[in-house]
Amino acid sequence: MRCDLNCGRAATLWSQKDKLRLCNECEFVVTSRPENSPKDIVEYTYVDYSARGPDSVFEGASSGVCAMAHAIGSGIKDVFVKPAQRYREEGAKGAVVGLMKGLGGLIISPLVGTMVFADHVATDVYNNSREENEKKRGSIIKGNNKFLTALGFKSRNVHIGSMSVDEMVEGTSPQSRQIAIQLTTEEKKRLESRFHALMEERNGVTAAQRSASGTPHNGSLPTMNICMMTTGTWEESVGQYVAIGQRLKAAGHCVRLATNAVHRDRVLNAGLLFYPLGGSTATITNFLEYIHQQAKEKARHRSRLMSFIRSQDSFSEMNDLRELVFSLWPACVEADSVTPGKAFRADAIIAHPNLFGQTIVAERLGVPLHCMSDTPSTRTQALPHLLSSNTDLQRPYRYTPTNAASFDVIDKLIWGGMGEILDEFRYSLRLIGKATTNNLLSEWRVPHTYLWNSALLPKPQDWRNEITVTGCINTVEDNKDADFEQKLQLFVTKNSNAPTIYFGLQCDHWASPRGQELVRWLKNAARTASVRIILQQRNNSNVRGEISIDSVLEIDHNVPVKRILPYVKAAVHWGDLSTTSACLAAAKPACVVYRTSTQRLWGQALALSGVGVQPLEIDSLTPSDLVRIFKALLDPKLADCAQRLASSCSPSDALEVAVSAFYSNLPLAGMTCDLDPTRIARVYDLVHELKLSYEARLVVHQITRDGGSASDLKYKPLKYSRHHPPKFSLRQLDTERLRSSPVNGSPTKVVYTHDPASEEIMKSSSPQKRRGSLVRGQSMALDVVEMPKFWSSPEEQTKCMKEINAKYEQLLAERGSHGSP
Repeated sequence: MRCDLNCGRAATLWSQKDKLRLCNECEFVVTSRPENSPKDIVEYTYVDYSARGPDSVFEGASSGVCAMAHAIGSGIKDVFVKPAQRYREEGAKGAVVGLMKGLGGLIISPLVGTMVFADHVATDVYNNSREENEKKRGSIIKGNNKFLTALGFKSRNVHIGSMSVDEMVEGTSPQSRQIAIQLTTEEKKRLESRFHALMEERNGVTAAQRSASGTPHNGSLPTMNICMMTTGTWEESVGQYVAIGQRLKAAGHCVRLATNAVHRDRVLNAGLLFYPLGGSTATITNFLEYIHQQAKEKARHRSRLMSFIRSQDSFSEMNDLRELVFSLWPACVEADSVTPGKAFRADAIIAHPNLFGQTIVAERLGVPLHCMSDTPSTRTQALPHLLSSNTDLQRPYRYTPTNAASFDVIDKLIWGGMGEILDEFRYSLRLIGKATTNNLLSEWRVPHTYLWNSALLPKPQDWRNEITVTGCINTVEDNKDADFEQKLQLFVTKNSNAPTIYFGLQCDHWASPRGQELVRWLKNAARTASVRIILQQRNNSNVRGEISIDSVLEIDHNVPVKRILPYVKAAVHWGDLSTTSACLAAAKPACVVYRTSTQRLWGQALALSGVGVQPLEIDSLTPSDLVRIFKALLDPKLADCAQRLASSCSPSDALEVAVSAFYSNLPLAGMTCDLDPTRIARVYDLVHELKLSYEARLVVHQITRDGGSASDLKYKPLKYSRHHPPKFSLRQLDTERLRSSPVNGSPTKVVYTHDPASEEIMKSSSPQKRRGSLVRGQSMALDVVEMPKFWSSPEEQTKCMKEINAKYEQLLAERGSHGSP
């Protein structure tokens, strides 16, 4: 009966994971540990006082007949009683409704009676055939928690002292439908005061006046759960997302980064939460290259027959793509299975636009979506889509409808390549309708933040205000090794007359013999051009030793590029934006040897800005091209232009602009609590017509004593549609402010009509009648409960939690050394 952690208190709970009896205080501490979950906890009772079933077949059958007769008799009674009761309350209309309900009960009662009769007989058969060490049952149906849960009935999860420690209790944990809130006395008083003032204000004005009234927003941002989702290599986008996530976390938000599993350790070391996405780091890149090849084939073969034949070539990594898309939903709502912690549900999503399924997740959650990336994907007449057959960049821009039309072509190709996956994903989340060929990011006017320097690629004039170009953000680095700097310094000073050029190569794009051939070309080209090369092979899996000769020095692939650039005069690289921006910030002329259309874009941008040489495709590279590039990069005009543009690079400013762009596009009027605008609204209270945080809802429950959260809806601030931009889910909020609500915004209204609820709710004056009018199909909110106060001060809490954790760890260690009980 006592808690297994030797605290002296009675055990009221059972941990099915650790097989421990726990008191309430110890359970709170144990489930607070990241490896544990409240779902592991069930009620604990030392003695089973439940009723026992019949002992003989005759007894079971006779009691079943009586129960069946009682059920049928109750159905017959309701045919007469319910019309009379409803007639007294609502007149003739109520009598008709009561008669219909009574007849419905009469039809169902034989089924109920038959089921009860069968349960009594089955229970008797079980009790007569059970083993001697098995206890009698009072009911087969009532003892089956899985069956009751499937029928929609609540069942208690109770572990009884006489049960085996290995016996698992089935059913839904009562704590899985609860959210525990802890409030100080001052916070409670402030929320109570605000609620009373709001109710008095409503009672003193007319309905017309209420719709125009409001409470001012105090300008402070609420703390949010933010899920950031991207994929690819660290240099491509993950590192920049980590930098933005750290800045958001410093502002008090809970930030989770969902990306490929290979980045887990670096993300966790950066202080962010992590969730693994499906697929590999190259899945999206390979799919985009597949779409690019489809676009080129479509332009090459104009006939419909040839286009149809080419379109039948499906993407080879379709399973990886499906895994990636289907992992986006749990990334926003589930705990990481490797390092489980407290529950997570995203209040806002920041996603790379090329994940494709993020619009479906945002629609299902009803939360704001913001896209951040380093490649242009927003429709414009200034330049063609990067995946189209024509990817030539012009400066200044030449605005033509052909460029805008290329975005429609690529959207159709993408939909043709993965439309079935998106339809499956929508169906799995119970969303109505299929995916469309239209780009919903454009249709919805989803805010975009582009992380490149506008000196390289200015913002097109036909992009709207929700699109921001910030500048490049420095990626987070964890390589502090300085040994390579000594090698670089020695290599550069050994022959100071020959200029040094950085050459970066992505080895995963080359077979080993081809890569070795390129290295030989580099040696010969360096001698011919009278330069020396610092070679860095990214993603290098070659086991041979590093090159170190007079003309070529190979550097470890983990060394950040920006730490190498101070030792060189110019750079040749593969063309990702982080390396391109690093060269620009270091005032180094550069040339891109590209493989993808995105890399070609940045190579063209460098050349058109006067700080680079025209890019070359890596598969068509020749030794003579290398000599020409090396000589061209040493042109003093390029160095002068690079020096001028370097002053436009400010990664710290770019980071602040990116975070500010995210904040300024949040629909705060629909996201914040009506009683406390510094908190996110998570519940819609139908009785008082308020959107409330969990903390505010707890206080309202305690004031009104309205029986808990039975009539509360899970609040979703936005309502998405595949045919028009998202709107506030509350009708009386001004939809025009959705894209322009400032942080220091104008008043926020607090009297609403909730779209999902019935119109009759608003016509009713009685809170009791309003509850009865609730549409059954709505998603109900979690039960809000107050967290028990076990300790009188934070110091006492810290001390007691430390002691309980020590006892818990010691007990598990003893079990591990002696074997499980």
